[in-house]
Amino acid sequence: MVQRIAARGLPLLIVVNRLPAEESEQRVVLDDVRRVLKDTALRGIDDARVQVVGVAEGRLDPSGERLDPEAAAPVLRRVDELAQDRERRLALARRALEGALAGLGPLLGTVAADVERGAAEGEALRAIAKNAYDTELAALLEDLRGGTFLRTEVLRHWESYVKADQITRFFSRGLGRIRGTIVAAFRGMPEAPVGVVEKEVTSDVIAVAVSRATEAARRVASEWSSRAGPADRLARDPSLWSASPDLATRIRPRLGEWVAGIATEVQARGAGKRDLAFGVSLGVNALAVAAMVGVFAHTAGVTGTELGIVAATGFLNQKLLQAIFGEAAMREMIAGARERLEALLGDEFLKERMRYDRLTADPLELRALAEELRAAMAPLTA
Repeated sequence: MVQRIAARGLPLLIVVNRLPAEESEQRVVLDDVRRVLKDTALRGIDDARVQVVGVAEGRLDPSGERLDPEAAAPVLRRVDELAQDRERRLALARRALEGALAGLGPLLGTVAADVERGAAEGEALRAIAKNAYDTELAALLEDLRGGTFLRTEVLRHWESYVKADQITRFFSRGLGRIRGTIVAAFRGMPEAPVGVVEKEVTSDVIAVAVSRATEAARRVASEWSSRAGPADRLARDPSLWSASPDLATRIRPRLGEWVAGIATEVQARGAGKRDLAFGVSLGVNALAVAAMVGVFAHTAGVTGTELGIVAATGFLNQKLLQAIFGEAAMREMIAGARERLEALLGDEFLKERMRYDRLTADPLELRALAEELRAAMAPLTA
């Protein structure tokens, strides 16, 4: 406040009240006030602009209820002096305006610097969140590609179906050699556990996704908690220490749509092709589940004896899909399904990360504001 007064050249009247009654003691207090002012921005300013007056404690009018007007006489005289001299008032107004404009440039510069510091802080906080979620998403996709997140009982369900004698015989001998016996053989095949496997695999995907999202949230919250502002926000919303409560609910229907998309592709690839008659006879949904399992247990030439249950199931499942669609089409279908799944999960992780981004001001907007402030400052400093 004192700095602004000094910069604008305004007159200053400092009223010291509650002074002791003794005049000698009043002088000690007022002299001390003047000494203190000499260590402020007012040092060097003449006494005509800065006056210190005192009002003694306890000086009441005869009624005993109000301050004695004479006690405030120095204050009133100073106000009257300023009020009576019109030219002096105008000069003060001009000086105040000039001082305000002169002080505006540095003030804008200070504000612009503060805004840029806010942008840098926002970038740092958002970088923490991005790094945590990118790292956990990459780990999630690695989990999915390896298939190790799938429970053994789920894989056993599908493996036992694919290993059924009739199906194994078909893909080991080749469809073309036995086309004439397809219909008769199909009647003796076991029913594919489509609903069970789809539901269980979906549940496993959701579980591992929520687990990775929770770890990302924990990492962000842990790093943010060491900073004062973000720590306050975390204290107000404890849910920021874990994945969103509705993450599993959001992912489940989207995975259902993903499996339905695979089924649509299976149907489109099989339509009007005699070589795929047997595959279509197995059922579009069963082949969609086979492709879904293939996304998580695609062996790429590794046999089941080398990697255990995941590779064993993947090996048999892969042979089935190869026999029906051919190797190139099978790889293309699985790669497409995997790409769509990874995009789906990437989108959900982005939504999770945005919970933190929304708690920070947009760094780009802050930097634009800082530039606007500096542009407005240029005419003032020219």
